[in-house]
Amino acid sequence: MKRVLIFSALVLALSAGDSAAALPYNALGELTGEVSPGSAILQTRLTASATLDSTGDVAGAAGWARFEISSRDDFSASWTTAWQRARAESDYIVKATLGSLAPETRYFYRVQISENPAGEKVRLGDRNTFRSAPDPDAVRDLLFTVTTSHQFRFRESEQGFDAYRAMTRLNPDFNFLTGDDVYYDNDSPVARDVPGMRHHWHRMFGMPLLREFYRMVPGFWMKDDHDYRFDDADPFMPGREGGSPTDEEGRRVFLEQAPVPVPTHRRVRWGKAVEFWLPEGRDYRSPNDMPDGPGKTLWGVEQLRWLQRTIASSDALFKILLSPTALVGPDRGNKRDSHANRKGFFTEGQQFLGWMKEQGVSNFFIVNGDRHWKYHSVHIPTGYEEFCCGALTDGASVQDPDY
Repeated sequence: MKRVLIFSALVLALSAGDSAAALPYNALGELTGEVSPGSAILQTRLTASATLDSTGDVAGAAGWARFEISSRDDFSASWTTAWQRARAESDYIVKATLGSLAPETRYFYRVQISENPAGEKVRLGDRNTFRSAPDPDAVRDLLFTVTTSHQFRFRESEQGFDAYRAMTRLNPDFNFLTGDDVYYDNDSPVARDVPGMRHHWHRMFGMPLLREFYRMVPGFWMKDDHDYRFDDADPFMPGREGGSPTDEEGRRVFLEQAPVPVPTHRRVRWGKAVEFWLPEGRDYRSPNDMPDGPGKTLWGVEQLRWLQRTIASSDALFKILLSPTALVGPDRGNKRDSHANRKGFFTEGQQFLGWMKEQGVSNFFIVNGDRHWKYHSVHIPTGYEEFCCGALTDGASVQDPDY
């Protein structure tokens, strides 16, 4: 019986090798998102080549793909997701949401690529890995990283950003990307349409240092202004001269390119110790130039109620709000698109923090991106603390912010 199994495996391997030249590739690797005790989102993009072109991009390719998953690194006991077709209208991206995972378990996965859903000929991708979250009542140590300001023009080398070397050495449980994962408006070439927007995502997450990091570390993606439309953009602003992404395009391409749930505001529980909230900061906001006051909202009425209800009722030891923009600041004096701006959404931010204090919410912290400098601030009326991660790279950092 053992000889038959070995022979069958050999035939499959030869079949896959013989067909390699005819099948699409996965030159951008894979992304893992939204890891929980029982689920995760896997994502890949089928490509026409195994390597990137001179612009850092690679053409997509039609085909079929599925994911093979196992708790063993040799895939000796595995299962697969359903075959999905990679189509041009979705940028040849294939995603699968895994369910029924065991908590606190190391999983390995790889993509299987075929020319049809029968899967007679298969190309296997490289092995990726992630660890599922612990049960909500389990007390466990946790190491996570937070990033913002992925400005391509400030990468330290063609390999990517040096910060990703350091984060890879840390081997975190996951990374929070708090927005500005790409810069449509001021990284050349400026994105003026959907193909241009997609190019920015391919080029960014196709860099070797990022591919290697996200091969081993899951992420939680959020969007801010530069990976939505343009600097300080809201849903109501007209396009810029020469063309720029619309509100609809900004929302759609983010959902396409990142392994995120719908809706994009969500909470992440990591054992008994900590729960995170990831609000949506662009889709529901009032116009930035609307006069500040009780009727102006960055989060929208329903999302604000969700934040208040779920944070106040959480039994996690620590509660952390991940925000693309600042609530406490400091921020620049001429800005008006965050809760930290007097001419922005200041009233909503102050009312929210005050309400939290009145409800007796303790061990509550804010971690934000957006600002290009690191800081630790304390909101004097409530005592709540805010930590800004600062820019991903020194080239994008501001040493002496004018606020």
